Amino acid sequence: MMPTPPPCPRCGAPIRMPARFCNACGAPLFAQGPWPAFDTHGAGFSVVAVLISLLWFRINGVPIFPLGLVGGLVLAYWSHDINTKVGRESLFVVTAILCVLATIVGPLLR
Repeated sequence: MMPTPPPCPRCGAPIRMPARFCNACGAPLFAQGPWPAFDTHGAGFSVVAVLISLLWFRINGVPIFPLGLVGGLVLAYWSHDINTKVGRESLFVVTAILCVLATIVGPLLR
């Protein structure tokens, strides 16, 4: 006779093996590893958004439209949306300010 798996530690629902997450509530069933969990998502998206904000649409070498600002803000908002849905702190305001500053610096970098 096979041993019965332990119930979910969060909701107590029976677990169907092999499973890494609870079938009822989605809680992880096993430890993720001995290393600490660093959240690099927000910071990584912020760096990429700021770098994108340096881009300008140019005609004959003359900056016409801050195309990178639009892309950077869209990426920053996307990161904000993901962070709020998973319950993490958003870096949207800081990223938006850095994107605007990068847009100002963008035409100077030629």
